[in-house]
Amino acid sequence: MSALCAIALFVLASFSSCSSPVKPENFETTVWKVIHAFQDRDTATLNGLISEKIKLAVLYRIGVFDEYVLIDSIDFEQPMPDYLGYPDIVAVPDSVHYTELPVYDCGELVWDKTGLFADTTRSDDKLAQTALNLVKYRGDSIPEAELARFRNLAQQSRRIVLAGHEDEELIFNLTLIADKWYLTLIDRVTTDCSA
Repeated sequence: MSALCAIALFVLASFSSCSSPVKPENFETTVWKVIHAFQDRDTATLNGLISEKIKLAVLYRIGVFDEYVLIDSIDFEQPMPDYLGYPDIVAVPDSVHYTELPVYDCGELVWDKTGLFADTTRSDDKLAQTALNLVKYRGDSIPEAELARFRNLAQQSRRIVLAGHEDEELIFNLTLIADKWYLTLIDRVTTDCSA
């Protein structure tokens, strides 16, 4: 190696060691992006938060079993599932409450508390559990690689609940992937009391 190349490598290494490490995009900023994008019906923002590789899982219920589908994008004109439109969000809370998530009461059809909640201390494995239940109880054939991917996602996923009044609710997961929070799941089953 020539002396000039060695000097160039030394200079590049010096600059790269002085730079600060990449920090994850702020969790709360992403929560607000999702909430406001749903409120504004802003598909460009929402779809920009979906990882091309991971996709977006939508949990829904038909009959007894919770099901899931992986989609590339959100389209408000063609919701998933097609019989259940995406929520209309009118009132947006002022802040995110970092505490235990609210519980939906299927008897009364109400949340035990309202507002915007996130539990960043616990991961969310609802997608992995749904897939495992489909294999175990219905006999679905889901590849082990997909089940493992869902279990790995669960470790980095956090559940966010916007619990409002009169069907104004949104339940979703954000997942930290390569220092960025992505929208990876929309839960349409927690408030579905049909089964």
